[in-house]
Amino acid sequence: SGSSDEWNLLNGQFYATTLVTTIGYGNMANKTTGGRWFAVFYSFIGIVVVGSSVIAIGIHMLRIFGTLGFLLLDIFLPIEYGDGQAAVLMKKVQPMVEECAQRHSGTLDVFDIRTILNQ
Repeated sequence: SGSSDEWNLLNGQFYATTLVTTIGYGNMANKTTGGRWFAVFYSFIGIVVVGSSVIAIGIHMLRIFGTLGFLLLDIFLPIEYGDGQAAVLMKKVQPMVEECAQRHSGTLDVFDIRTILNQ
């Protein structure tokens, strides 16, 4: 009782989290061959799930903060008449970005950005 080799719920959760986040402090490890194999397969699946989740959260944050950035530009950099500068830019660029994204894999590369800027 009280030794660092004991596995309880908290230690197991800590170990599982360090596996899938690829931190791997190294202070806990499986001793059995079966446990090690389970950790390998758990890591493969867990790293993909965590990576996909981080990407999805990042995309949503980019959308939220990107829209917020345009809103702040509209507030602080207004054009005297009509829409703010950011709104004008967004209305012009957004359809071009969507068109380029639909033609490809959903990501924009340097060629797409050059095409948008030259239009």
